[in-house]
Amino acid sequence: MRKRSDPKSSLFYMYKPVVYTKVRPAECQHCGRGPEDGFRVSARAMPDGTNGFFCKIHYPL
Repeated sequence: MRKRSDPKSSLFYMYKPVVYTKVRPAECQHCGRGPEDGFRVSARAMPDGTNGFFCKIHYPL
């Protein structure tokens, strides 16, 4: 015996959520150096709650 599908369950599979992303290159926020320049870049949490990328020279700031 076949089971009848619920109309709500079929709508669930038709829905595709929209995903928003924010991408930026991994380069120092102070000098703009990045991996293509031969510098390692590290992420650091700022006091205001944002994150930033810094090279080895500007990381301690």
